[in-house]
Amino acid sequence: MIDLLNNIRRLLLLNLAVAGTYIALSMQAKILFASELIAITLWLPAGLANGVVLLYGPVVAPAVVAANLVAASCHPNGSCISSPGFLLIAFAAGGQALLVRSALLRHGLVTDSLSQIPRLLLFLFWIGPAGCWPAAVTYAFCAYASGDFRESSLITAMFWWMGDSLGSLLFLPLLLLFLPFGNPLWHDRRGVLLRPLLALVSLLALLSFLGRELASSMTRVPGLVEPLQLLRLLLSVTLLLVALGGLGLLLHTAGMLLDSQRQLRRGRLAADAAGALLHEIGQPLLRLQLCLDRLRDALSRQAATEPLAQVDLAFRELETLARTSRGIQELTISGMRNTSDASLNAALLTVQAQLLAHLDRLDQQLRLSLPSTDQRFAIGQAQLEVALRNLLLNASHAAGEGGVLRLDVDRLGRMLILRVEDSGPGFDDRAIARIGSRIPSAWGGQGIGLLIVQRVVDEVDGSLRVSRSPSLGGACVTLCLPLIP
Repeated sequence: MIDLLNNIRRLLLLNLAVAGTYIALSMQAKILFASELIAITLWLPAGLANGVVLLYGPVVAPAVVAANLVAASCHPNGSCISSPGFLLIAFAAGGQALLVRSALLRHGLVTDSLSQIPRLLLFLFWIGPAGCWPAAVTYAFCAYASGDFRESSLITAMFWWMGDSLGSLLFLPLLLLFLPFGNPLWHDRRGVLLRPLLALVSLLALLSFLGRELASSMTRVPGLVEPLQLLRLLLSVTLLLVALGGLGLLLHTAGMLLDSQRQLRRGRLAADAAGALLHEIGQPLLRLQLCLDRLRDALSRQAATEPLAQVDLAFRELETLARTSRGIQELTISGMRNTSDASLNAALLTVQAQLLAHLDRLDQQLRLSLPSTDQRFAIGQAQLEVALRNLLLNASHAAGEGGVLRLDVDRLGRMLILRVEDSGPGFDDRAIARIGSRIPSAWGGQGIGLLIVQRVVDEVDGSLRVSRSPSLGGACVTLCLPLIP
């Protein structure tokens, strides 16, 4: 019951924050970018609506509808008007955001590197012209239904469509760099995209403002109203093309850098893993040699208890050596390019059976949620099992005796989100900042398990993120893996 109330409270706060931000952006857009209140050159609230519905889901669509209704009805000077058409347009704005979300998730463009031109163009057109027409079309329909549809209404609808498209193209990518807070979806692109994107937004906002000032001055001259509308329409088309070209260039550059970083990481992986494996193999072998020497001396003196203790220690070192040898084998398996059809449920059941004795010995609890329908990946079954086994083994080592492990599975469009959490001490903040390289663990491991998982993820163009578990308090490792269409 308490969890339900907390979820409702968070949902209400999220909707209030979205609605308040939408209304504030709307008032600023009307002041800065509109010579006519209904035809606005740059409508940033469209980008906000599309972005938050994409990131947080349909639960924030009511905030978009309510805020759009207020924004359409109210003037920055405080006066408000009411019209039945405003309600239809508000619902169309919410539907517009849901359309953009559905299209991006359906085509798997949210987590795509966008380094391929066809995928990049598809992304640009869905967050821009292809996804931002419902509100403008609804306005035109309302004008036609009321019997007040003229040629100027069609031009106004075109302004509306391009203003929404331009606002979404500029503001939605900015939101992806910062939201959700604490774990932004495009965090790895922020260093490349942020400054050029802010410069592009500033440039187009300045051009939109200058166009508004020019239009305001020209309306005072009789006979220039109709040519002025065509001039503003031409300006909007120009700004939209500049936004498409500039944003496309920035996203393509960022995607190419991401792909090159991934390739470099794959190249470094073998050398880094080899060094770690040599360390893990060499130290146990040295200790094993010393133990055997002591055992020989003890046996020569015919001691009663010492040989048994030394033999026990030798077996523990041999177990470490065997575990490291498995690491070598699994690291090799993880790098094998295999695009066969792998089953998530089968892999989870296999790994659970393999680790059952290990978890029972440590009195650990594994909370495993199998999806109702099986999910399939373009990856080898052995690779998928290797990744899952190493994630759970890392979590088990970190949690210690009596610890709790949890594995959750969610779906986001064509991506599967797999989270492994534990009740251990969690990752150090400095270690989280170095994700993609080998991270030694607090319990003495050399980070080979996470390195193996990273290699499997890279081979299928997925992504891996590490953070702190909000519920168990330990580490949280999140995998994003593309599903077979």
